[in-house]
Order: sequence, then C-alpha cells, then structure tokens
Amino acid sequence: MQFGVNHLGHFLLTELLLPKLIESAPSRIVNTSSVGHAAWTALGQSVPHSTIDFDDLMFKERKYDPMVSYGQSKLANVLHALHLAKLMEEKKVDVTVVSHHPGWVATDLVRSVMPVWVQNYLIKPFRRDVMDIHGGAQVALHCLLDPSVPQHSGKFFSQTGLYQDKKAAMGGLPMESPNPEAKDEKVAERLYKVSRELVKLD
Repeated sequence: MQFGVNHLGHFLLTELLLPKLIESAPSRIVNTSSVGHAAWTALGQSVPHSTIDFDDLMFKERKYDPMVSYGQSKLANVLHALHLAKLMEEKKVDVTVVSHHPGWVATDLVRSVMPVWVQNYLIKPFRRDVMDIHGGAQVALHCLLDPSVPQHSGKFFSQTGLYQDKKAAMGGLPMESPNPEAKDEKVAERLYKVSRELVKLD
C-alpha cells in the first residue's frame, strides 16, 4: 500500500501534469521523500539502507514490514526525481525536478510506520527537538522558490541535522544521499519504466 500511495499516486499525477509543466516552463517538480529512503540501521532494522525490490514491490512474497515498505516508497520518490530530471535535460526542457526530506516534524505520521516501542522510546523523548509544521515546510519552499535550485535538478535536498555523517551534513543543500542506490541511474530508469506499466501509461 505504501508504494502505491507514496510513489505511484504521485508518479501518475506528475506524468499527467507533465505536458502542461513543459508547456509552461520554466517550472519545478518537488518530490517529498524522507530520511527513511537512506537507512534504517539506526532504528534497529536489518537492512543497511532502503532498496527497491523489483521482484516483490508490494510485499506479496516477503513478510510485510511497514518501515522497510516506507523506506522503499521514499527511495522511489528520490529515484523518480533523478530519472525525470535526466529526461527533461535530454529533451532540453526547462523543468527542474528534485526530491527532499522536510526534516522531522511534530506530526502523528509515525503512528502508521513505526513500532510503538520506537515511538515511545526514541521519538517522544526527542519531540522537543523536532520542528513545527512551519519549520518542516522550509526545505520544500527552498526547492520551489530558491533561484539556485535549477542548477541542481535531480538532486536530493534535506535538513541535515539527523544525519550522523558529518561530511554529508557539511554539504548543506543539496546534500549527497547516504544511500548509494539513490544515485543509481540504472535502478532509476528501471523504476520509471515499471511505474509507467503499473499505472497503465504503457
């Protein structure tokens, strides 16, 4: 379900709007991803980073894990931006495509994606350190409005405070995703083709 809601729905909307976005260029597409696309090891998961399981996108064969599913769907957001930016560049169209992590914001979203023990022992104690909704909107607004963003089409933007990699945090906006698969253009191209098939555009 998360792959459908978090990726395929947005993917289809973007594809349907794309002709108008091209016609009205310069324009921008900003995918809301998450730090969850990068790594779950800090939260006790067995995978070093999120990945796209093309053999079982919908968890029909493997045991469903909401956090792994969430990470896969958010990685799909990053890869979609990566490949669509490449397509726009190849067509010489002035449409900027980026993805972003808004930061950890004080909402109840985690209720459906994190085990209760994580919410009680890891999230709640740090709730005073997370942003309010106004703060959580800043990265998206940066991606939508800042004049420098078109120079970084395809890139991932993020609040950097939650990353333990200090070198990555030093990079500011945009930052280098710590997940190597987030920069894999072959995976991004395959996901784009599979997504078009799943939403019946091909």
